[in-house]
Amino acid sequence: MVFDDIAELTDQDIQMVLDETEMNDWAIALKGGSEKLQGRIFEVVSEDEAISLKEKREFTGPVRLSDVEYVQFGIVYKVLQLDHEGKLDIPREKDPFV
Repeated sequence: MVFDDIAELTDQDIQMVLDETEMNDWAIALKGGSEKLQGRIFEVVSEDEAISLKEKREFTGPVRLSDVEYVQFGIVYKVLQLDHEGKLDIPREKDPFV
């Protein structure tokens, strides 16, 4: 799983990940996220949260790519942890040989 794969989660699962992570982390992580993922995040949160998140992303200013990737990794790790705990379900491609 990579960061942009979060866009494939259900709205409910994305909301759970958002609840389990810091919005400041999302502001940094989304600087390197796909437009699809950004759109999904802004669909799931309330209008006020979307505005706040966009403002945090803009006011954070330039961030090194390595810092963006580090924060993205932390969020992906949280998704994998929630999946392991059975709290959400990561969509997986079916093995064509099974």
